[in-house]
Amino acid sequence: MIAISLSQLNDVTVRIRLGTAIQDKPIMVGRDGGRFTVAYDLKRVSLDGAAMLSRSSLRTMGYTVAEIILEDHDPDLTSLYRSCSKLRMNVEHTEGPLITEPAVKGRGEAWSYMVPKG
Repeated sequence: MIAISLSQLNDVTVRIRLGTAIQDKPIMVGRDGGRFTVAYDLKRVSLDGAAMLSRSSLRTMGYTVAEIILEDHDPDLTSLYRSCSKLRMNVEHTEGPLITEPAVKGRGEAWSYMVPKG
């Protein structure tokens, strides 16, 4: 395992879109020059999970996600993900009685914006 400090990471923008039915993995990361695109299989991973997996996958390659842009998603959802990504936060849609209104939760160095489903 290679230890990478934040100062060694390169900030990148990631575009996330729904993938095709023939994907081998829950997310597929593609690169075109300095631009990354992630396609996710909605049957195998949620949008929240795809964004988190994208962050961790790119981090192992020496990149940090500075901005997430959703392609072909609801404009309000796209705005939420983009704003949270600039603050280095994940977005998590939750169910249950513990989260009844939007809240920010921290787990060590990872921060998430918790949004109740519905």
